[in-house]
Amino acid sequence: MEIVATEIIATMSTSTTLDFTFRMIESIAFSLHALLGITEPCTGCLRGAFGDNNNMVWWGWPVAGFVLACCAYGNFAFQNYNAVVLFIQWYIVTFHFGAIWYHIRLGHHPAVGLAPGIFIPFALTVIAVRLDMEWWWSLVILPVGTIVCAVISFGLCRILVRPPSQEEPLLLQR
Repeated sequence: MEIVATEIIATMSTSTTLDFTFRMIESIAFSLHALLGITEPCTGCLRGAFGDNNNMVWWGWPVAGFVLACCAYGNFAFQNYNAVVLFIQWYIVTFHFGAIWYHIRLGHHPAVGLAPGIFIPFALTVIAVRLDMEWWWSLVILPVGTIVCAVISFGLCRILVRPPSQEEPLLLQR
């Protein structure tokens, strides 16, 4: 008996459908970006696109690509293990705050952070659905967790990404 995706989605509750949809969006995007990150040392496409003149440590893109590939895989391979999916989602929040800090650190326009930033509410929605707790408890866990993730990513960005020198043109000044 063949089961198609529409039959699976039709049997899901609204919260499960939301969880599935956001994890699917994340996994598709992360699969594509994983390939870019892993191949960055050979292609230079990300550094070129972002005007990153070796501002980030040389191993940063391949490691980020590998971890994004693990997240894309883990989002569905371990979907029945709540703790694993929650860990992946909190990592996604931290990683994408890091992407925002990366662009700010390189002197890009703050609006550039909106592109990676869209994955933060996706991940927080999955976390809220997966925690399946009273709504008022989510008002404590989600903001505190988000702040912790933002602080961790800010610290890592300060360590792993050096600001451009004054001689280097900023992305929007080319």
